[in-house]
Parts: sequence; C-alpha cells; structure tokens
Amino acid sequence: MHPQAARHVAIRERAARPPDRLFAGPPRTMLSMLALALVAMCTFAGAAFAEEGNNGGGEPGGGNHQPITLCHHTGSASNPYVVISPDDDAVFKQGHDGHDDIIPAFNWVDDNGVTQHYGGKNLGTLAQWPWTTGAAVLANGCNVPPEPPDLCPNLEGWQQSIPEGLVLVNGQCVTPPPDVCPNIEGAQSAPPTGTIIDAAGNCVAPPPPPPPADVCPNIEGAQSAVPTGLVKDAAGNCVPTVVAGVVTPPTETAGSSGTPEGTTPGTETAGAGGTPTETAGETATPTTTAATTAGTGELPFTGADERLPGLLGALLLLAGLAMHAWAVRRERVSAALAGTSETCEGAADDMH
Repeated sequence: MHPQAARHVAIRERAARPPDRLFAGPPRTMLSMLALALVAMCTFAGAAFAEEGNNGGGEPGGGNHQPITLCHHTGSASNPYVVISPDDDAVFKQGHDGHDDIIPAFNWVDDNGVTQHYGGKNLGTLAQWPWTTGAAVLANGCNVPPEPPDLCPNLEGWQQSIPEGLVLVNGQCVTPPPDVCPNIEGAQSAPPTGTIIDAAGNCVAPPPPPPPADVCPNIEGAQSAVPTGLVKDAAGNCVPTVVAGVVTPPTETAGSSGTPEGTTPGTETAGAGGTPTETAGETATPTTTAATTAGTGELPFTGADERLPGLLGALLLLAGLAMHAWAVRRERVSAALAGTSETCEGAADDMH
C-alpha cells in the first residue's frame, strides 16, 4: 500500500475509536511531551524573573527576601487601609512605594550583598487625619483611630495635650498671665483675698490700721471722741460745758485724777482771800466762774468781753449810791423845812 494511503487509513481508524481510547497508545506520549514543555516554560520564566530582579538597579534582589507588613491605601472612606505583607522587592516592583501606602522602614540586601536601608513612607502626620500619624495607624493594625478632641482649637494643628508654656483658659491655650505674687507658690494672676502687694512686689498681709487720733490731748489716754459733758475749745482741748451757769465737770473714774477722797472732782475750795483754788490731781481740771468759760476771756453764748459785767456792776453801784445820797439829802431838806414851818407857827401864835 502506498505510504500516504496508509496514513489516511490510520487517521480514520483513530477517529473511529471510542472516547476512552483517546489517551491510549501514542497520544499519551504527546501529552507527556506537552507537560514537559510547560515545566520548561515555567522554569525559563522563573529564571528570567530572577534575572530581572538581579539586574543591578538598586532594588532588592537575590534570594534574601523578607515579608514587609504595610498599610495599603484603598481609597475607601470607611476602610481607608488594609494590611498586606508583600516581599521587600514587591514594595518597589508592585508600586507600593509610589502610592499613599504606609510603609515601615526596613533593611534589605542588594545584589552585591550590601545591606541597604529604606526609610519608610507616610509615617508622619497624615493630612486627611491630622490627629494621628502613619506610624500610629500601622501600629493599630492599619485602623485610623477616632478623632479626639482638640485641646487647643485656637492653635494650628491638632493638640492632644497643652503645649509647654501655655495654659488652658476658657477653652483656649494662651500664655499665662504674669505672676503677681512671686513669694507664693503657683502663678497668681491677682493678690489672694486678704493680701496686698508690698513695695518689694510680694503679696503680704496688710499692716494693722493706725490707732485713732487723740481728740483730747489734755486728758490722759487716747480719746477717739470728745467725752460726754465736754467740748473742744479754741486750743483743741476738751473742757467742761457751761449750762445755765453751772460747770459740768468731765466724767472720770474714781481715783484716776488724784482727787482726794471725799472731794468732788471739778469743785473749788476757798483759798486765801476767798480766791477759788483748783483741787489737787494728776491733771488739773479747768475751773471757771459762773459767768465765763475758762481760758476764753469771753462771756458764753454772747461772745462779749468778760469785763463788761464788772463795769455794769460798778455803774449800778454808783447809781445806787447817788440815789441813796439824794434820798438822804431830800429827807434832811424836808426835815429842815418842817422845822422852819413849826417855828413860824409858834411865832405867829406868840403874836396873837
């Protein structure tokens, strides 16, 4: 039979075989060869990939790969990051280094066997979440922590603690006011109650008030007011008040003025020639006549000169003496006239 005709017959016979015979006979050899070809292709591809990784471009290569756990940015508002752990070379070859992923720092070995260092990415403050950092999100399993309150809304940024040198006043972080009491512990914005600022700038207790002025320097002891029954004279002394011609003496405690026992303070005793004298005591009590106030030289209530009553008395005395002399003379003249009349009547009787 012609060879070409024989091939056609063989093909028809193979086509007429039942399905369970497809893998029997010579076709099994073809499948084995196909499997070997696939293994060879995978081996070649792996070798080519390894060669690309060791091309000397400064990226991780060789067989010293290590997984790097990082936060892959998804772009989702509800789940912005997911945890993945690619090999160190995938950080560069799969584009993680060029995205918004949060990548920790790590060391890797280059083709020459030299250890290199990668500084990480997006580990600082995150623009979308200013209250946290990439390092904190990475440590929190790639979960963004909830927004905490900003302690200093008046300052730029997110303040989770009061900055040094500032204090919180009415919800604002401000510079503390100056300490007005450096001698008291703590910063005092105003003197504490019951204190004043002295000349040295310290907060101290105020000094005691000064004693009241003595309004009666002529009386022993400090008098804050004029005692009852006394008045201040022109010299600033406290003297008795004259009421209805009676001298009202100042009220004193028995024995304090040195007045002898049994003697009323302020009374007068007769001295030589009937002149009133003052009673002995530690402080001489001013004395006066019923018509004058001691030491003033004027009559009370009128202000007239104290010699006026004497002059008036002298004039009245002279007038009385003159009237008395005139009355005596009148009686004598009357008596003389009466005697003359009797003499004339007697002479008339004798003539008759």
